Amino acid sequence: MIAFIERRMRIPMGTVTRDYLRAHKLAPIQCASNVFRILGCVDTINEKMGLGLTHHDVNWVYNLHHLKG
Repeated sequence: MIAFIERRMRIPMGTVTRDYLRAHKLAPIQCASNVFRILGCVDTINEKMGLGLTHHDVNWVYNLHHLKG
């Protein structure tokens, strides 16, 4: 915790996570930990399978799920 507060520790962010935060004009402290988990998984899938998913794809799936209920 001290390493994080004193800025010695960095939180690794993939491109999807960074793009998501920029698109929604959010700071990392404004997001729930589950958002980072989901976006991190999308980054990992892109890296391992070469799918090329973006933050737009994450929003699209969320909107489909939201409209379903």
